[in-house]
Amino acid sequence: MSRTAFEALVLTAYRERKISAAQLRHLLGYETRMEVDAFLKKHGVELEYTLEELSDVTHRSAKSLMRMLGPRGNPQARNLFEIVAYLQRAEGVHFEVRSAGPALRASRRRGSLRAKRATSAALNR
Repeated sequence: MSRTAFEALVLTAYRERKISAAQLRHLLGYETRMEVDAFLKKHGVELEYTLEELSDVTHRSAKSLMRMLGPRGNPQARNLFEIVAYLQRAEGVHFEVRSAGPALRASRRRGSLRAKRATSAALNR
């Protein structure tokens, strides 16, 4: 089977939600998710989930989700984590959130102090 025919077959399976993005990546031999996204974009496949799909997962109305995820929304972390967990399962990916820890906070403070000193020095010239 030619590469083009194989890509068409895999693309059809993805569009019909028979395989995940992670499976597509593996089958086509791509190293990164960005390569998969570029492939899908090239073939006119939008990465989208409907509010109805998210509503089924979160057990909240689509209208409620729209308000929560809209520009003026203020979702609770629990609600966001439910949605993220669903998207991770649907796309076959995994990521985790970790505390930056004291070292990063300290470096930010030092960076902030450097910025204040530079601003102060520039104003005093």
